[in-house]
Amino acid sequence: MRPDWIMPVSPANQPTAPAEPTAGRLPWAAALVTTIANENKRIKDSLAAAKKASDEATQRAAGAADDAARTSLAESVASTKAALDAATKAVADSDAKVAKVAALKTAADKAAQVAADKAKEQTMQFATYSLPITVEVTAPPEKQ
Repeated sequence: MRPDWIMPVSPANQPTAPAEPTAGRLPWAAALVTTIANENKRIKDSLAAAKKASDEATQRAAGAADDAARTSLAESVASTKAALDAATKAVADSDAKVAKVAALKTAADKAAQVAADKAKEQTMQFATYSLPITVEVTAPPEKQ
């Protein structure tokens, strides 16, 4: 191969990737929604357990006989209420996360649908024309 046939690589003729990504279906979107929903369910279960523990601690504190037991049980009630508040906040954060991921999945599905609609075969009518040409036909030269 001759070296002058090889195109020299320079910034002007270097192949480049397109700057904007194409819209397509995100294959992980459904799995992400499922994972976040499962996490949300787990957090809601922990909230239910924290509510149950708080109620039990409150009942035990109400039924305590002496002041020392009431004091220790009051500390227990305070800690379970703090855990309940933390669990409630975690549930609210998880619900917001689920809503955000669901909105992202919906947006990705819409973008995929738009891309699929644009990619469908379309029939387009068009006309082409060219300038008329003149062909001059002459007799072949006579042989001598």
